[in-house]
Amino acid sequence: MKNCLRLLLGLLLLGACSDDLANPQADDSPLASFLGFESYGMSEDEQFADDHRRRQETIVLCMKKQGFTYVPVDLPPENSTAAPDPTELEFGEWVRKYGFGISTLELPQAEVGPDLVGNTDEAFESELVDPNDAIAASLDESSRSAYEAALYGRSSENNSSDSGCIYAWRTDSGTQLAAEFGDSLADLEERLRSDSRVTLLWQQASDCVMERGFQWFDPRSEDLHAHFIHQLTPVLEDFEPPEFPEPSTSPQEIATLSATAERLLQQLQSEEIRHAVVYFDCAAFPSQIEKDPSYVEVRIEYETDFLDANIDALKSHRSSGG
Repeated sequence: MKNCLRLLLGLLLLGACSDDLANPQADDSPLASFLGFESYGMSEDEQFADDHRRRQETIVLCMKKQGFTYVPVDLPPENSTAAPDPTELEFGEWVRKYGFGISTLELPQAEVGPDLVGNTDEAFESELVDPNDAIAASLDESSRSAYEAALYGRSSENNSSDSGCIYAWRTDSGTQLAAEFGDSLADLEERLRSDSRVTLLWQQASDCVMERGFQWFDPRSEDLHAHFIHQLTPVLEDFEPPEFPEPSTSPQEIATLSATAERLLQQLQSEEIRHAVVYFDCAAFPSQIEKDPSYVEVRIEYETDFLDANIDALKSHRSSGG
């Protein structure tokens, strides 16, 4: 259901909507098209950044109504050396480098040494710079209290408040739509998952993986991640990151794994990558299943049914400003 609600939050907040339910192409989403979700197919990082931007815009409008200035807070810039998102590389290339992204991305690159694969994403290690701190600090005590109350809400000793502008996104159209249709979309997702045409695709993928001599873990469950994390536990227990490494310290100097842990990690990463390549070759990743023509046909069928069943309510929501 979380995926459904996240989808809805993105769909309606973008505003522009189409009144037509045109015959969709194979890669189209009738539901996303109807709701005006122009960024359908974004990567998770792109969706996160887009959600953050919209929430900041909501706070700006809320504070303006109360007579205050609020400057949107920017996310830290992306680190160009970060492990690329699968959408930024050919997916097969990403899989051949990072496997499933478990043992290969659990530890920082600088601290596993140059001969192993690590996570180079340091984008969120830098703190957010909030220009509104300076705005609040420039006000006299009374005005600053009013500013902070408008932004964060008022609270008493026994009661906290979520009425401030930082919570304004909870009452926006996307959240209202999720509350109204979340259960129906969760049902749509479950019907899609259990449709015999979709389960056949997953059965074919699992058969292919096992025929190649590898254990099958449904990548939609936690089993795959748990399998590799369990084997990674001895390495994590051995890992001791330096408290204050010098900026000029080389990867060779900063690595803190013992020789035994390095060997374990190297073996595990090799196993994970070989396992993941088999998944890729068998089209066993969810993103591959979801691009299969049979899956697309079923998804479009269920989305169209959902629109037919809820068209009046969706139009009413949209005409009311959703």
